[in-house]
Amino acid sequence: MEEPKVKGRCCGPAWTYKLGVNLMLMTAVWVAASFNYYLISFYMKYVPGDIFVNNSVSCVAELAADLLSCLFVSRLGIKKSFVGSFILAAVGGICI
Repeated sequence: MEEPKVKGRCCGPAWTYKLGVNLMLMTAVWVAASFNYYLISFYMKYVPGDIFVNNSVSCVAELAADLLSCLFVSRLGIKKSFVGSFILAAVGGICI
């Protein structure tokens, strides 16, 4: 029995190169975002004030961010909301 051959745009070397570049970029972005997320969580014990209040405020802020991100993705699309969130994070990091 012969295996079906896939015809179309998904089999050329240019498509494979583009897929590899996208994979590397998304891996780098994922690693950076995960590192920052967990670094903030570990840093919460050094923030002045009561650790329980700080963690509660962090939890409420994260819940609000999750709900807003769902709204942004449904309204703007994944690409625009992703780029916008990273621009906002960069501006916030520069302001700090």
